[in-house]
Amino acid sequence: MLHPDYQYAPKLVTPMASMIASGEFDVVLGSRILGGGARSGGMPTYKYIANRGLTFIQNLLLRQKLSEYHTGYRAWRRTVLVVPYRLPARSVISPAVGRLPSEQLFSEQKEWSSV
Repeated sequence: MLHPDYQYAPKLVTPMASMIASGEFDVVLGSRILGGGARSGGMPTYKYIANRGLTFIQNLLLRQKLSEYHTGYRAWRRTVLVVPYRLPARSVISPAVGRLPSEQLFSEQKEWSSV
């Protein structure tokens, strides 16, 4: 998924997809924060401050160390999005997506520069 405000370079779609296709990662999140281009890329100050604050809180709650959770630049393996159980035929389908333990989703964060 590519964010529509041009804060991410589209040329990174292929490397991100390759990371998923290689089988090494199930989820890849792009980060405007690691590259230092969030503000220079056009992110308004109030959004930057809110993003950093919310990310700090989420890192505390999930015991993780991600640079950004609210990214519009992501790639994921289909199996991450599939609910891991079968629903009864007459049940109401909830909009919630099945969740894996955070250790599996956020096991590693690597910094990638623009290709």
